[in-house]
Amino acid sequence: MNDGIKVSKFYSKDQKLVCHYCDVVEIARPDEHSYIFIDLLVDVVVQADGFVKIIDLDELAEALGKRLVTEAQTSGALIKCDKLLKIIYNGGFGQYIQRFDTIIRGG
Repeated sequence: MNDGIKVSKFYSKDQKLVCHYCDVVEIARPDEHSYIFIDLLVDVVVQADGFVKIIDLDELAEALGKRLVTEAQTSGALIKCDKLLKIIYNGGFGQYIQRFDTIIRGG
């Protein structure tokens, strides 16, 4: 979570992985027992076959234009997205997901 990426896994009815859906987020911790995730609108979908889609960049641009997000949030979203894409394109996404799974299991 320190990377500003929230990962969800989507499965088919027969329990086969369809994709990893990666939300670019800003994380706030109001106290030691809570997290608040602010969705920064940019998402990266990594399908089970490895195909990668970046979605909702237009929503980020529109939100910036309407001042629903700050310039700093927009810049941060793009930097986080770029970092995630570099991990994916350099073949490190599997290790990234393993680390994420370990955190989720409490390890």
